[in-house]
Amino acid sequence: MPPAGPEAKERPQEPCKVRFAFSKTGDIRFLSHLELVNAVARALRRAGAPIRYSQGFHPLPKLSFSPPLPVGMESLDEYLDVELEGIRGMVSPDELKERLNSASPVGIRFIGARLLPLQSPSPSAIIDSCEYLIFLENGLAGLKIEPERIDGSLRDFYSKGVLSVSAKKGDMVKEVDVFPHISGITHLGNGTVRLTLKAPGGLSVRPRDVIARILGLPPTDASLIPVIKSRTSLKVRL
Repeated sequence: MPPAGPEAKERPQEPCKVRFAFSKTGDIRFLSHLELVNAVARALRRAGAPIRYSQGFHPLPKLSFSPPLPVGMESLDEYLDVELEGIRGMVSPDELKERLNSASPVGIRFIGARLLPLQSPSPSAIIDSCEYLIFLENGLAGLKIEPERIDGSLRDFYSKGVLSVSAKKGDMVKEVDVFPHISGITHLGNGTVRLTLKAPGGLSVRPRDVIARILGLPPTDASLIPVIKSRTSLKVRL
């Protein structure tokens, strides 16, 4: 039998990208974004993922996250893109997701995985809006916010059509009108408010600052309000 020609050899793996949806809850919410990146990178290595690395003297794993959360905020819907050397014939995205769950610290749970073309835009580039749940009942020691006050403040907010809040853009912090960036805010009852912010477009607005300004709370009280990011809407979802 003649020796197999080059066409008979297995083709090399082609680089690809996998987009993961994950949650960040419990004590893990106190990690900084850099600490989160390092924790996920360690979990990927433990899971045996063939991660692609940048070039140069200090190669880094090619990971792209949705925008960083404020330290202390939990999230039920975050996104991560991981560039891989290739997984054809090795493991499916769902199998890799389960491996990651076994290798990740308590508080990080991967809930979805999808194979994408390598040149797909990062999660940050295709965010449409972010939804937050703000808990005003039993969230602040010694502060009682009546439902009537919440409802009245929201009516005033909509009637004025303007809301000036400190926001960060690049390295600058300044007062900006965030009313155009708010696509919805509703009192769900029991002191829980749902706030939906449009894609930031380079503007960093903290949900706590928005609700504090609407309710007329001082910054010291605003910092104690429990907030959970409940949904990240992408223009293309998993």
